[in-house]
Amino acid sequence: HNNLNGIIPSSFWKLPHLHQVTLRNNLITSLSLQGLLTTDPTKDPRSPLENLIVSDNHVTTLNGIGNAATTLKLINVNKNQIDRTLLDELCFCVNLEILYLAFNRIPGTIPTCIGKLTKLTEFYGFDNRFSGTLP
Repeated sequence: HNNLNGIIPSSFWKLPHLHQVTLRNNLITSLSLQGLLTTDPTKDPRSPLENLIVSDNHVTTLNGIGNAATTLKLINVNKNQIDRTLLDELCFCVNLEILYLAFNRIPGTIPTCIGKLTKLTEFYGFDNRFSGTLP
């Protein structure tokens, strides 16, 4: 809630002890998630990102989220402008407990691989452009 705007650069994700990111209520258009730490500690020993909260922004994509697939427990991207189909990359977030995707423009079907998220306890996907049936 600090009037941040534009792009969060990939270098931001290289901070050595980053466990939680909360950037809600800003004007952020891109997160450059390609810079997220890898989940392989032999390649990248930094602290793992567990919580990503970027609700109420102008984010359009979650590309690169798979780089923290085994560490993420919470993703909140409610009230953004995500207008691409859900990434299969999300399905590799095996420790994900909470996934908030509401109030976006996400088209298409929810991927069947979402069934792999066995720790998921909360999923908010309303007010999108989903079609088809739930897997």
